[in-house]
Order: sequence, then C-alpha cells, then structure tokens
Amino acid sequence: MVYMLEEDGLRAEDFSALLDLLGCGHCYLKLSGAYRIAKHRGYEFVAPVAKAIVERAPDRALWVLTGRIFRTLTATRGSC
Repeated sequence: MVYMLEEDGLRAEDFSALLDLLGCGHCYLKLSGAYRIAKHRGYEFVAPVAKAIVERAPDRALWVLTGRIFRTLTATRGSC
C-alpha cells in the first residue's frame, strides 16, 4: 500500500490515469488514511478526490470498517 501527495510530485494527470485504471476494472482502491492527505489542506480537499473515485468505480473502491474490508455502496447495502 502506498500513497503519494502533490508535494511528492503527484500531478492531475496521475490521478486521471488512476481513475482510468479503476474504470477499466484492472484494480481495486482502498479508501483510507484521509487524515494524511488532509493534514495540510483540510478535509474539504479530500472529499472531491474520494467522490471522484467512488463515482468512477463504486464496485472497485474499498472501505476499511473495523479492520475488515468491504466493497462500497452496492456490496455493503444491507450487510451491516
């Protein structure tokens, strides 16, 4: 697992490539650690990033809840 910040060299094109990869169904993405990204910019910066990921591939975005990984939206409906 890894994350990369803008100050580390991450560009908008890199995020677009990640969204394309998710949209093609070639990977899953674990949504966690928002506090790391929000440390300097606040959570208002993180929300659109997470929303873009979930909108592009809700069946490929994973949340960590109480130490267990669940698929978002469709897979978790009614199972909690």
